[in-house]
Amino acid sequence: MTTQPDPRRRADDATVHARAAAARAAIHGGPIPGEDPTP
Repeated sequence: MTTQPDPRRRADDATVHARAAAARAAIHGGPIPGEDPTP
């Protein structure tokens, strides 16, 4: 199967991942090593 992902869904996934990274950063008090500090 070679279906292209929905761009809206990809943007949504990026937002979810960014929020999760921000939550982890808040919990750990800083950026997580090895993770992209995306805004």
